[in-house]
Amino acid sequence: MRRSNVKTQVMNLGILLVLFLSATQAAKGDFVFGTAKHLGLPVNSGEYEWFPRLEADGLSLHFIRNLDEWENWMATRETQDDPWDSAVRLEGRPNWYASFGVVPGVTPMDGLEVYLWAGMEGGYGESDIYVRTRETIDSPLSTPATNLGPQVNTQASEFMPSISPNGLELYFSDYALERTRLNGYGGDDLWMTRRATRSDPWEEPINLGPQVNSAANDSRLHISADGLVLFFDSARSWANGGSDLYMTRRKSLSAPWGDAMSLGPNVNSPYSEYNPCISADGRTLIFVRNEDLWQASVDPIVDLNGDGLVDCIDICDLVANWGTDNSRYDIGPMPWGDGVVNAEDLLVLAEHLVADTADVNDVNDL
Repeated sequence: MRRSNVKTQVMNLGILLVLFLSATQAAKGDFVFGTAKHLGLPVNSGEYEWFPRLEADGLSLHFIRNLDEWENWMATRETQDDPWDSAVRLEGRPNWYASFGVVPGVTPMDGLEVYLWAGMEGGYGESDIYVRTRETIDSPLSTPATNLGPQVNTQASEFMPSISPNGLELYFSDYALERTRLNGYGGDDLWMTRRATRSDPWEEPINLGPQVNSAANDSRLHISADGLVLFFDSARSWANGGSDLYMTRRKSLSAPWGDAMSLGPNVNSPYSEYNPCISADGRTLIFVRNEDLWQASVDPIVDLNGDGLVDCIDICDLVANWGTDNSRYDIGPMPWGDGVVNAEDLLVLAEHLVADTADVNDVNDL
């Protein structure tokens, strides 16, 4: 059965259920990370691969390869279930722009603003955050890039910007050894600046605080397309290597960030992991390990009652929790949910139910 047909049927059922059940406050869904897989020679090489970024459709992967100088490369695939094809070098992009893995249209907004970091003449420090804009998605990006100014940039290094889905929050890292801001926590820290509207200037940045930052280096962040999960790398624990991947979550765009959590042994290893990038649908995590690109799935827990099966009982349990903030049943549209049990969660469950049924039928046909 096609996804579009399943979606239509499930959404119709969801509409009927909504007539009887109502939504409440935000919550967190339950999900797990799959075992990390090396992207192999089609993508990786004998050189360094850094700073991955996925386009919104998940079919193009941009990254930086360090040959004689940093170069912008891209790998593609037919569908999100297919392996990546061999990477190709992209021509015609200035290295100062390409060097930091920032690609037009990759932001979780509308592609009309692209944020990047670079050290350029006339800046405020070793590296600053810049923006390029355009009137429409088909228009060329503005040249040169515009420095965000002294309200955001300092004499130190600001780098790795990541914009929130509403375009009103900009997250970035700073370099501890050059820090001129107050209220740092010892190593590289994660910061955020806000603006009231997309026409307003950015405000004074604030530190994300001790729930997120540590005395070690916390750096190279990427925010999810729904703005509810922030991924980053941190050297706070040497148990699994020099640098591990962490995340912090919040219940809504206006809620505070929660305590930082390790992504666990399926992602982190005795080696260093850094430069995380989460796909727009939240289902794929790309990151760097040992100067190569790796990939891990992000999967909602769809066996809702823990009996080892995904079946009608799980659907009944989900419906019984309709409109609540029960995190066990909040599994869509992102793997971590959206804060309420509704038709989005029923759709995700139905997709897995259809897939499992198809697998059983395939076995019976043998």
